[in-house]
Amino acid sequence: MDIFWIARLTILILLHQTSLYEASCVIDETTKVAAAGASNITVVIGAPGESVTFHVNTTDENAVLWCFGDKVIVIVDSNGTSIDGFHDNKYKPHCYVSEKGHALTVAPLRMEDAGKYFAKINGKAYIFTLHVFSKLAELTLTCEAHNCSHGSCHHYLQCSLSGTNLVNSTDLGNVSYSWRAGDQLLAEGPMLLVNKSLLDMRQPLTCTARNAVSSRSVPVANLVMLCAAITTPSTGKLPPLSMSSRAPEYLIHG
Repeated sequence: MDIFWIARLTILILLHQTSLYEASCVIDETTKVAAAGASNITVVIGAPGESVTFHVNTTDENAVLWCFGDKVIVIVDSNGTSIDGFHDNKYKPHCYVSEKGHALTVAPLRMEDAGKYFAKINGKAYIFTLHVFSKLAELTLTCEAHNCSHGSCHHYLQCSLSGTNLVNSTDLGNVSYSWRAGDQLLAEGPMLLVNKSLLDMRQPLTCTARNAVSSRSVPVANLVMLCAAITTPSTGKLPPLSMSSRAPEYLIHG
């Protein structure tokens, strides 16, 4: 057999192996799904630059196939040795196997690493869903006047994210806001009505924002001075602080 046919045969063998590997990264009716709670899926959350590890809880010592979506990451034999290395070199720099193939670590995390991972052992699949969220940047506090009439306005503190997070807000996931005076929870949401009880409060006021991977807080140093910078568009003068404890209807109902 000449060199040409040897090369062709080698390519055909590799293509056949690849098709078998890709077919293995499919969960169908012949695959048993290992229980991991009500949904049979373990949810893992991480942030860019950090690491996550998927652990397979089993005593089965057969070979392990790790997949990302429908793509093979690596196949590990019963001794914990990878077979033919990583199937795609793009996984090699930041995917590591341990515990005889029963653990896969991804580090450092990137936004594009989010998705479905699973390990197949002896016909049983262990499924993981990875969510990757950016950490919150700094918070900004402002005081805003709403529903002004007859020289009087309702004043609200507005807590908002600043910095580069505003450009990629979808990468943050769900963000929640809360307002506290000391240890007392006053309200939830990014806006807080300024009323008499708030002005009379002696405890430090703080806004906190949270998402799945981080939290940020900002204190209100001086409430009166913060709201003193507001002027109305029509007169350019500071409208008096409203003592109302009820938000306008358009803010209550969105």
